[in-house]
Order: sequence, then structure tokens, then C-alpha cells
Amino acid sequence: MVSIDNRFNDAEMDILRQMIGRKIVSFRHTDIPPRHAAYGALGIETEQGMIYLYCEADNMNYFGYVDDEAVLTLTHERRSWLDMDQYSDVFAGASPVNDTVKEIHVVQDHQRLYENGEQTFDIWLAWGIIFDFGDYQFSLEKSQGFSGLIYIKQGNDLINTFASTEEFENPEFWEDHYIPKCDREIVILNESSPL
Repeated sequence: MVSIDNRFNDAEMDILRQMIGRKIVSFRHTDIPPRHAAYGALGIETEQGMIYLYCEADNMNYFGYVDDEAVLTLTHERRSWLDMDQYSDVFAGASPVNDTVKEIHVVQDHQRLYENGEQTFDIWLAWGIIFDFGDYQFSLEKSQGFSGLIYIKQGNDLINTFASTEEFENPEFWEDHYIPKCDREIVILNESSPL
């Protein structure tokens, strides 16, 4: 069985935990279409400095096809290819500037594939982050497949706007002898979460 774990690691989860109770100064990305999406990277500026969310291709055996699959990573380090001078504030000032993060919801998908009744793949993916500011939310969601797009949304109950796990399980995409399964796990980080 092929097992892949592309959830946020302990260091990445610590970065998120440290944002609880802190103010966001800005969310920044390149101003390219579509307007409410970032490509490849997004900067999260906090009172303590910059955090970078990357959505980069990683070559892996993704359900029998060795190909590039988009993977989310979170770090304080700016990649050499990332020119922040080309970045602008998301939503031109409508983003949660100077608002305090109350909770963070880490969205993770657990994808499994069964062939003739035997499990052949077990894959975990970090799918997105929802920042909860109390009276509204701000989400960053990875696009499907190999794309480096990160969708950006603002509103309430944003988990309901994420791509459904049923899309992965759609039998039209699989041959008859395959059974795909996908569950979504949401890890909630708040002030009572252990560091």
C-alpha cells in the first residue's frame, strides 16, 4: 500500500498556534487573475513578521500516477523565487487587517483507494486554513490536483464553500474495480489548544 502524509507537520502547526490571539496585518499575494486567488504563494503578515503559505508541486505517486500534485506548506522562510515587491493586499483593504485571530480551523482530507476490495492508497492532504475572527472568517483553500492556486474567501461558515469530498468519490472518475473514499478532518486551534 502507498501511504503519503502531506498534512501540516508539527512545526507548521506551531506557526498556526502562535497566531491565536494575534493581529493579522495583511494577507498579500500577486495581483493576477482570478482576483480572489493566489498562485504558488501567499504572504500572511502578522505583528511578529511574515508567514508564507506555499502551494507547490511535489512529484509523488498519486493513485497510481507519478505526477506533480499541489502540496500546501507553511513557513517563516521566503523562497528565493518569491518577490514580495510584486504582492498587494488581498481584497484591496477589505481583508482582515488589524483583526485578532480567535480560532484557526485546519482542513485536512484523508483520501483512500481500494482496488478489488484491498486498500492500495492512503493519502492525507492539508486542504486549507480558515481564520476565524469572531464575527467573520477568512479562508485559504488549495485547488484540486496539480494546480498551485490558493482560493481566497471571506464570509461565514466558509467550510461549506470548500470543494466537497464527494468530488473525489465520484464514481465517474474511477474504473469499476476501484472504490474511492474521502473523509474530511478539521483541527480547531484556539487559546485552549496546547502548544
